[in-house]
Amino acid sequence: MNPNTIYEKRFDTGTLAELSEDFTLPDYQTEVRRILGVRAQAVIDGKYLSGDELEADGSVIYTVCYADPDGQIAEASETSAFTARVPLKSGDDRYSPADLALSTQTDGAVCRLSGPRKLTLSSRVRVSVLSQKPSDASLASDDFDTVRRRVRTVRCACLAETRGSFEASGEIRDREGMKIAGAQGFVTISDVHAADGRLCFKGDATAEVLLLSPDGDPVTARGRTQVEESVDLPDIPEGVKLRAAVFPTVVMTEIAAEGGGVISWRIEYDADAALMKCGEGEITTDAYSPDAPSELEVRECRAVSPAAAQNGRLTVTGRAKTKSGPGAQFVWGWGTASVERVTLTGGRAQAGGTVRLTLVSRSEGELVSEEASLPFRYEWEAVDGARDAEELAGKTAVTVTDVGAREDGGEWSLTAELAVSSVLVSEECVTAGCALRPVPLPPAGGEDAKTQGCAGSRSVMRVYVPGDGETAWDVEKKFRLRGDAVETEGVYVI
Repeated sequence: MNPNTIYEKRFDTGTLAELSEDFTLPDYQTEVRRILGVRAQAVIDGKYLSGDELEADGSVIYTVCYADPDGQIAEASETSAFTARVPLKSGDDRYSPADLALSTQTDGAVCRLSGPRKLTLSSRVRVSVLSQKPSDASLASDDFDTVRRRVRTVRCACLAETRGSFEASGEIRDREGMKIAGAQGFVTISDVHAADGRLCFKGDATAEVLLLSPDGDPVTARGRTQVEESVDLPDIPEGVKLRAAVFPTVVMTEIAAEGGGVISWRIEYDADAALMKCGEGEITTDAYSPDAPSELEVRECRAVSPAAAQNGRLTVTGRAKTKSGPGAQFVWGWGTASVERVTLTGGRAQAGGTVRLTLVSRSEGELVSEEASLPFRYEWEAVDGARDAEELAGKTAVTVTDVGAREDGGEWSLTAELAVSSVLVSEECVTAGCALRPVPLPPAGGEDAKTQGCAGSRSVMRVYVPGDGETAWDVEKKFRLRGDAVETEGVYVI
């Protein structure tokens, strides 16, 4: 980073794209008797600038969980494409798609059944765009040989993005005679670091498979493997520290029975990395010229500084009343998490919100679906020196990677595993000197001329006693001194 450059927020905006599409299930899929629930995942395929608009192309992957005519649980997957257009306030700025940090959230997924094989799927996709711009903090001056400045160092954060597409696979054994009814895939990241011009990350890929025994009883099995991958990094200037988090998005989960009780699984996923380049910029808080009276012009801006970055995991527990009745058997579950607040206090970042769970259970031979909610709070160490803030900008995503439930006295005892990815910046209003302009000299012989003119033009010595609160800088600027004032026992010799 240029030492005379700071970064300020260009815009933080977004839009809501609403989708609705009709689908017909293929003949090999069992018919639908009753919808048990639907989950939706938004995938961004690309972002483009079109005039003063950002176009984000992507798709929503729906997975519909239902009961078939035989009362058995089954799942079907469908995909709906979308384009979201976000108006941007560009002004005279020049930027590219690489300067735009994009995040999405899918909510409100609904499935309506209009026939044994006819579905209408709808959802909302929230697309948010954050952008920063470099701002020249150097001081411009006219017609001065000498300029003295009082400066301050401002911590700077510059956001960027990079992406890679990967896959992970494995096997689940000893499942002879089992029929595949559905599956979910997850990728959780536990370690992110830069090495040799690459952003490296480690974690786990997990496939959770819903199976039916020969008697039609639902059973779940999980396969897991470690992942270790890397993505390209942009150039990182010397002296700039990098903080980053990886946001994995599962695009597809494939499950196949290989025979002999072996089930193979494969997960395709995108790894979107949000990068925070941390450096320092210098601003002028005050300035003058010893050569002539002058006036400092200032401007205010919202400087962006680093706050926090993290990939982590969290377990939340709780209880909720069950509609299924005593003795209900938990079969299958999934969930979504909404982040409602992100704050930074005392060097620790905190993200809080609500986890909404869908629970499918079997009670008296019937499949039953119901909803439950749990609060969550996740806390982690912020960047050293990060400022306290009640509101932070950036990107935070929380994914529910496992749901467990046990019926206990008419209530569900719930457990949800969460994966957290977050890169956060805070804002600070700074006032910086941007230009030093000459002003007319006061009339010759006046008192102002004695104190405000060029100190070096008079062959006199003064003793000055500062007023309450006057600093050395105040004295130097008042008498237009070229060097530090000489202070002895609280008296300045000028």
